[in-house]
Amino acid sequence: MVMFKYKFFNIPAVGDGKLEDELNGFLGSHSILDVKQEFSPDYGLGGSWCFCIRWKERLGSGEVTARTNRKDYKEILGEEEFSLYLGLRELRKAVASREEVPAFTVFTNDQLAEMAKTRPASSSALKAIEGVGDSRYRKYGEEFLSFLSKDRNGRGDGKELEKL
Repeated sequence: MVMFKYKFFNIPAVGDGKLEDELNGFLGSHSILDVKQEFSPDYGLGGSWCFCIRWKERLGSGEVTARTNRKDYKEILGEEEFSLYLGLRELRKAVASREEVPAFTVFTNDQLAEMAKTRPASSSALKAIEGVGDSRYRKYGEEFLSFLSKDRNGRGDGKELEKL
């Protein structure tokens, strides 16, 4: 369940670096839905800006901060593995488009990274990757094993993606 929350900031128009940093920090670390701002000329010298920020939080999971949970596969994988990972992502994108399903339902980024690291050559090796069971294998496994096989045998020329 998603719950909407509100946060209010009041910042003097002449500027207060600390309050501005607090506002910018909050905006950068939350899943913001919208921001309403209004100038109040009657507040202190020079007036102030009032901000009403509506953000969302998932109940039971704490604050939603998508940016902090992302993995940088370029740092995790070696150069050759990362290149293979990118090819696997392109294949996944083509398969998802053809099947009219979200890409993550084909294979997750973590599963693609594991494929790039381990380069499975058999159904059992592919199914050994966490989350890849019989159903996913039946739907997509052969196509991905074929792609990985072409990569192992001197890198495919990219034509296998054009056929999709």
